[in-house]
Amino acid sequence: MMKPAAKPHSIWTALCLVGLLVVTVMVGGCRPGTQGPFPVVAYSDDGDLLPKPSGAGLVMSPDAEIPDVPRPVGFVGVPSKSTSSVDPISGIRTVHHVYQGRSNTQDAAAYFRRNLDDFGWQLDGFDNGDPRATLQSYAKGPEQLRIAITGDKGITTMAITISPIAPPQ
Repeated sequence: MMKPAAKPHSIWTALCLVGLLVVTVMVGGCRPGTQGPFPVVAYSDDGDLLPKPSGAGLVMSPDAEIPDVPRPVGFVGVPSKSTSSVDPISGIRTVHHVYQGRSNTQDAAAYFRRNLDDFGWQLDGFDNGDPRATLQSYAKGPEQLRIAITGDKGITTMAITISPIAPPQ
């Protein structure tokens, strides 16, 4: 028993509908300002999942690795790029910690300017010339703090460096 051949116009209609569906899904994910039909997943340089921000602005994490330089909630440490030590005589720290999260550089820079004064750090310089990067400098007692904030493809990297203030020459 032979099946009757499909009518050419019904095959053409089916192909057009499938093509329209594919184009709709693809274009839906390409509009600026939308995530499209697929969730965006981001990872740190060490492979840790970076959570999606839960609201506007950044807030302090209660479990910061550096007690007087709190990291924002949602940012994770990158241990492969982080070191720290304390001079046993002077007690002065030498710290280089890297954190990554999903934010923008402007929010991250504003977060530190808004919060570090509460921990005794005094802003003594900053450079916001590039919207993708910013550099902030702070001082507290015998220590200086440098924060370099860069952004790339929705991931913000913060490099925190604490070191002794160089004596005047």
